[in-house]
Amino acid sequence: MFHVEHYKFGVYVHVPFCVSKCAYCDFYRVVDLGLADAYLDALASEIRGSAAAGLRPRTVYLGGGTPSCLGVSGLRKLLRTLCDGFDVGGVAEWTVECNPEDVTDELAGLLAASGVNRVSMGAQSLCDAALRMMGRRHDADRVSLAVGILRDAGIKNISVDCIYGLPAVRGYSAADDFERFVSLGVEHLSAYSLQYEEGSAFSRMVESGRLTPLPDDEVAEQYDVLTSVMREAGYHHYEISNYAKPGFEAVHNSSYWDRTDYFGFGPSASSLINGRRITNVSDVAEYVATCGGKKELVEDVMADDVVYDEVVMLGLRTSRGVNPADVPASFARIFSMAVKKEVSLGNLVFLDDGCVRIPEERWMVSDSIIRDVAGFSL
Repeated sequence: MFHVEHYKFGVYVHVPFCVSKCAYCDFYRVVDLGLADAYLDALASEIRGSAAAGLRPRTVYLGGGTPSCLGVSGLRKLLRTLCDGFDVGGVAEWTVECNPEDVTDELAGLLAASGVNRVSMGAQSLCDAALRMMGRRHDADRVSLAVGILRDAGIKNISVDCIYGLPAVRGYSAADDFERFVSLGVEHLSAYSLQYEEGSAFSRMVESGRLTPLPDDEVAEQYDVLTSVMREAGYHHYEISNYAKPGFEAVHNSSYWDRTDYFGFGPSASSLINGRRITNVSDVAEYVATCGGKKELVEDVMADDVVYDEVVMLGLRTSRGVNPADVPASFARIFSMAVKKEVSLGNLVFLDDGCVRIPEERWMVSDSIIRDVAGFSL
């Protein structure tokens, strides 16, 4: 049995259902909602049997998939399960992911009345041609409408997702798209360069020659434009892919990057509790059949090299960087050597508090820098 305390951990719930599959996505999700009710029952069982049952989490995050595709009745049942399963009074940040086309007055009112104080929307673009190319079901006007509905319901913390680095699309300009996102006035933007993940429709189109990826140098130019636009608009670039107005940095997501304990519920969800990693089975039917009891991965004690790689990989993605005190003692010398080399190359800088970070102007090539620092452990 794990020992956890009030307000010292996060809760993540994976809702694996989507109405349709976007061309770029390879996340675990299903488009058949026939198992939704059984999934919700299994989720309630998993939560009741967890070490966190009855305790107060610091953060709650409902992701997916698309939680909002459960509809008002399904989402009401899910929110009630969470309110019954945990002490949710005083949760610092409660986020629910929604698609813009799902946001109605009724749904927004339900979220606000249940204690949800943050909504993350998968907008992806505010160019209709780009949205059609990605297989999204909404248009740009629907995103603006959804933001207004959420504001009217009392949701004061709204985040939107944006994808850049798209293949050539008639009428699309990345710079214009970034400016449109700023004009929405949302508190937070998560921006990701398009990745051609194995198993996605886009990946298959590239393999067949029907789609040509944007050259890397043009993707890098778009990233530079994005960073400049967001800085001028007053957003804090606090993680490679995330920008927030001051005070609106994502608390839950930040807990992943500093390795705060969290419980994951639902198919394919992972947990990190007291250094123990657990991942649920990635199959809705099997999850339902076992009432959330089957696990795909259990790491009772994470080895120092695994912890080292996580500390480096996660910390160097952020503006806070890596605190040497968080590095396992057995890797302190290795880390020091790696830092010395990368500082000499201009790939790392020291902060006043002793932490080291990647300079913002090199975040676009952060993967190679992180690999080099972690590679010292090989």
